[in-house]
Amino acid sequence: MAAEKSIASERIGILFRLAAKRFGKYPEYSNRYAQLARKISMRNNVTIPQALKRRMCRRCGSYLVFGKNATLRISPARRAVLITCMACSNVSRYPYRKTATHA
Repeated sequence: MAAEKSIASERIGILFRLAAKRFGKYPEYSNRYAQLARKISMRNNVTIPQALKRRMCRRCGSYLVFGKNATLRISPARRAVLITCMACSNVSRYPYRKTATHA
């Protein structure tokens, strides 16, 4: 059981690396890799790491590349990072904390 989960985690990482590598020439492949990674994650009950999960649209499943098919904004009023998918116009909000500044 533990071996299956480690293999699933490894494959999720491989799929996201492939998605990043192929996005420039074949963005449809990148979207498919992201969807496959999500399927593997759900089938094997493995969590996708936070950094990778934020590279995927929650609504349409597209692989997100900031500046190409997604925008990234910081909202100081809400203290949140806003990621907008240009494919489906979904806005994901992730909270952040201000770090203490040292004078």
